[in-house]
Amino acid sequence: MKKLLMSLFVFSFLLVGFQVYAEDTFVPSITVTSPNSGFEAIESGQKLEIRWDSNVAINAMVDVWVSDSIHKGAVVRGSNNGAAGLIYTLDSSLTPGSNYKAYVSLVSETPVIDSSDNPFTIKSIATVPNEDTFVPSITVTSPNSGFEAIEVGKKLEIRWDSNVAINALVDVYVSDGVHKGTVVRTSNNGALGLIYTLSSNLTPGSNYKAYVSLVSETPVIDSSNKPFTIKSAVSDSNTSSITVLSPNNGGESVEVGKKLEIRWTTSPMVGVMLDVYVSDGIHKSTVVRTINTGSLIYTLSNNLTPGSNYKAYVSLVSSNQTVSDSSDNSFTIKASSNTDDTTPSINVSGCTANSNFSITTGQACPKILTENKGCLSGYKFSPITGQACKENTSVVSNESSSDVSTSDTVTTIPIKRTLKKGIKGDDVKILQLFLNLAADGSFGPQTQQKVIEWQIANGLTPDGAFGVKSATKAGLAD
Repeated sequence: MKKLLMSLFVFSFLLVGFQVYAEDTFVPSITVTSPNSGFEAIESGQKLEIRWDSNVAINAMVDVWVSDSIHKGAVVRGSNNGAAGLIYTLDSSLTPGSNYKAYVSLVSETPVIDSSDNPFTIKSIATVPNEDTFVPSITVTSPNSGFEAIEVGKKLEIRWDSNVAINALVDVYVSDGVHKGTVVRTSNNGALGLIYTLSSNLTPGSNYKAYVSLVSETPVIDSSNKPFTIKSAVSDSNTSSITVLSPNNGGESVEVGKKLEIRWTTSPMVGVMLDVYVSDGIHKSTVVRTINTGSLIYTLSNNLTPGSNYKAYVSLVSSNQTVSDSSDNSFTIKASSNTDDTTPSINVSGCTANSNFSITTGQACPKILTENKGCLSGYKFSPITGQACKENTSVVSNESSSDVSTSDTVTTIPIKRTLKKGIKGDDVKILQLFLNLAADGSFGPQTQQKVIEWQIANGLTPDGAFGVKSATKAGLAD
């Protein structure tokens, strides 16, 4: 019995000693966990939830308040239940500021305190408009520049500002005062805007404005400051196109190594680059990249395999669309006859044995092309040989003659005046030959269009008039 009592005494002594030791080493702590991000912004007079962690018993007492080191809110004493938090009311008399922190302090002989890591903002109390004096407003902010131009059927972003609550309703539409688009009813969230679809039935015009109207007993409405344009829809029929004109009959026959004139039309595609080549679906010739002038004297490679299924191909050089065309009917490429004939494959309609120029097409006939090896006045390169033409190459007038004497031949005519629509003369003929047009000597609409295309391709002002700058650029001036 004595041993049992002694054992209990020793155990009690050790237990008491342990507790005293633990009390001597225990360090109470408090850590504020919210508000802590630094992004909080609360109006004075509103509620703020304050939370904290602590290793002290929850029945201990803590003091909670907010302060920016200058101004201090009311101190609230509560139990140490930081996990549940405390709903703290911000005193409406607190001075607004952005340096406030929440503080939690243990009520004890030894102060234990912590605060938010980052400051939060206390804002002024938002004024509630007086129903008797409040004036609702709406201001359309977009479209507003006056430069907008949108096709019917397309989307238009409409934005507005308003001092009315975003849960109010507004009607949004477009109108030119005569025609009115579909009315769309939506929430008053003008900052986000509305993606409005322009009805395909709207009549195109340049006096349209966007309208936003508050759905209320008292109308509140605003419209764009400046009108915008609604355009007609671009139909597929107006998209770019290429049509190969020649060779197209199916009866053409050309030897390898010879020249072939390839002609085409385009819509609209002025001044663009095109790839031109021939192929029979198995064999393909060299691709020639050229400016869109409507024609090209193409040299058939000697390496092409002869065959009767060849077609000419013309394709737009573009990364965002595919536009191309080929001959409707196949032509024949023959093996070389190894002759010295340098006459190109051309239309000989209107040419007699002694004609220099066709009386029907105005183009050079085989006779004069052969005699001059393709180098007529204005030609920088021969359409027959592909080589550079020499200076002072002769030119023959566009008249049929049985005998062409030296007196019928004149020296190269430089272009000394500005050639434009309505002008006639030999210098116009030189220009037309340079542009690979029928040389009739009359500056008409077709010549003007070709000049514009050539000017675009060469970085000149596309005014359709062939003046000193154009002639110098082309090598046709003095």
